[in-house]
Amino acid sequence: MPIMPRTCVPELEYNGKKANTELDEFLQSVEYTDSADAESDTIDIELQNIEKRWLKGWWPKKKDVVVAKLIFKNWNESGDRILFRCGRFTLDSVSYSGGPIICKMSGLAMPKSNKFQSRKRTQTWKDVTLKQVGQRIAKRYNLGFRYDAKQIKIDKLEQSEEDDCSFLKKLADKYDLGMKIYRNKIVIWSRARYERRKPIAYINRKMWVNDSWEFESSLEGVYTGCRITYKDTKDSKKDISTYVGVKDEHAKGARTLKLNESCSSEKEAREKAAAKVNESNMKAMTLSGTIFPNPRICSGCTVRVKGIGKGNGKYFVDKMTLSVDSGGVTQKLEMHKVQKRCKP
Repeated sequence: MPIMPRTCVPELEYNGKKANTELDEFLQSVEYTDSADAESDTIDIELQNIEKRWLKGWWPKKKDVVVAKLIFKNWNESGDRILFRCGRFTLDSVSYSGGPIICKMSGLAMPKSNKFQSRKRTQTWKDVTLKQVGQRIAKRYNLGFRYDAKQIKIDKLEQSEEDDCSFLKKLADKYDLGMKIYRNKIVIWSRARYERRKPIAYINRKMWVNDSWEFESSLEGVYTGCRITYKDTKDSKKDISTYVGVKDEHAKGARTLKLNESCSSEKEAREKAAAKVNESNMKAMTLSGTIFPNPRICSGCTVRVKGIGKGNGKYFVDKMTLSVDSGGVTQKLEMHKVQKRCKP
């Protein structure tokens, strides 16, 4: 049996209709960026020499909807077919240049209405859970909602002249949770829970394309603990202070962050302080580079890295980019090394 060449083929739907047969001859490149946290997934599509399509009335425009998949063929063995679902995207940028005429389209995994990111809202939330806040915001924009974290109770919360997207993201950060928009839904997830996942792949030195990787270790902005001072919401005149950390506050080499917050309990204060320490530790050791594409690796998973000395270890994938063009497919990773986590 002949060995079949590895290929990666984009499969697109445009405004609900399959577009491959119509766009195949014009498609120059597709780039999909998958971010675990803080950003929407994105897609960039480039078309060339499509004058004939435009003469027949087809003209891409903002707020059109693209659903994208990548089909990996003969990737691990001849005859196999691996489906990679990128998701649903709303075009937010369409540009043209010539000649030959080139059309570039960029999309976000966001709802069609930009009010999610632009409308300023003032609201007081009382006696709710973080999950309920997320559910109610998702419902406003006809988005799905997924919550994969422990329940967090909130006595009172102020949203002051802030759009729902930024507000919900900041709220998740305060409790060491991640948030992203994916496949037309808001996803809130536990960073601690996801970092504990077993590695789905091993990356050794030979897997980096042209040995292209960069490891960085830094202490700037990294803390081993947090001393938080807060006012009890029931007695605003009283200051209370507590410490959490992966090291004793006065130990050699300790780096302590100091915070002032309004909290309803010591439990809430300790959760917020631990979240800040863990967020800083995500910057302590980072690794990025281009690997031989592995469709199993996406943002939110963990991998085991070998062969780069101090950089060896378990990593969490923060961002993954797949680019497909006439030259083939490339995969870029941005990761942070999993550290000992600070507990509340």
